[in-house]
Amino acid sequence: LALDNLARTAGFPDPQRLIWAMETLDAQEKMAQIRPLVFGETIITLVFDAVGRASLKAEKNGKPLADVPAGAKKTPNYTELNAVKKSLNEQHGRIRKGFEEAMVRGDIFEKNELEKLAGHPVIRPILSSLVFILDKKAGFFGENGLENTVGEMLEIPQNARLRIAHPADFWEMKNWSDFQHAVFEKNLVQPFKQVFREFYPPTAEEIRENSLKTERFSGHKVQKAQAFMLLKTRGWTTDNCWGLQKVHHSEKLVATLRSDADWFNFGFPETPVLGEICFSDRKTGEPIKLAAVPVRLFSETLRDIDLIVSVAHVGGVDPEASLSTVDFRRVLAEETARLFKLTNVEFRTKNVLVHGKMGDYSIHLGSGLASKMPGGALHLVASTAAERGRIFLPFADEDPRTAEILSKILLLSKDSEIKDPTILSQILGE
Repeated sequence: LALDNLARTAGFPDPQRLIWAMETLDAQEKMAQIRPLVFGETIITLVFDAVGRASLKAEKNGKPLADVPAGAKKTPNYTELNAVKKSLNEQHGRIRKGFEEAMVRGDIFEKNELEKLAGHPVIRPILSSLVFILDKKAGFFGENGLENTVGEMLEIPQNARLRIAHPADFWEMKNWSDFQHAVFEKNLVQPFKQVFREFYPPTAEEIRENSLKTERFSGHKVQKAQAFMLLKTRGWTTDNCWGLQKVHHSEKLVATLRSDADWFNFGFPETPVLGEICFSDRKTGEPIKLAAVPVRLFSETLRDIDLIVSVAHVGGVDPEASLSTVDFRRVLAEETARLFKLTNVEFRTKNVLVHGKMGDYSIHLGSGLASKMPGGALHLVASTAAERGRIFLPFADEDPRTAEILSKILLLSKDSEIKDPTILSQILGE
């Protein structure tokens, strides 16, 4: 309440914008005071990666070192520099999450506000990798305006009001695939899933029948404690009567996931069965037709439920349920195959078919399971955390399954170059 009052008094639309503005000033003061640390012939500097994360870089005689020398770590200057790095990375986590929430809410930004935020060394790379909407036109944010998918610049007027684009905008403007292609061409890593975000629009049948509910996830059984903790981090709360609810204050509506479970007692041995998803007016409680719910909020609600069905399913990961995830993985695989100029890869609804020199293979886009056709499953060890950085993903969110699937496609597309005897014995059936 204090922050809310302070934000209004200072002329900010919400506390989050006040926090960003203050963190920008704080970061600028810290960066102005920072100087490279000189330790003998070693120079240690603070650097930022493509998504705005800070790290310390050590160089000796112009050559990069794998780590900062042990002696340098004991100096007071290093302690101060490392503290600044830690503080900036903590800000990065908060700011990254805040921009994602701003996209979901549909927050409006003014040009001068974005220009001030761009002065923050952490926020600048975040802004430059995101797509913004201005007067029903979309483009990547830059100093000279918004850049569209063909490199044309759209000038931003001084009094312009912009919004972070949501997949609902790409879907409406019918330019989604163009921006997905542009992200790969620019080799951009977005701070969160924007262009490759899972999307769940209402079906034609739901709109045509003026439906008050959707039953896409009805009947799925989930692990109660795990499902609740996942939804809690996304703003869902328990309700005495209906199960789980999420309030959207700006749109004055409430999303409800109905379930027969006791979400207040995690010690009770029961398996919740998910029911229908519906929306109601926040003040009157009157039900709202799905056609009247903003597509952006409808999609985000179903995205949350798809998450628990995919991750907290009683039988483990349910590859058949996460349909939107399968869709965006197919696009990622298609772009990867194009960049690597793979001509022996074929894309189906839920599978990728790879025609190798030693056989044909199928990789499921949901579970990541690979198999030889005809024949049984192939046991290919998933890439470790250290290996995942070698596979380009256009977003910073952790998604090991997607990286694993892309790795298997690349591996099996060049099966004649495989040297691992364990994998070869499976392929050859020995």
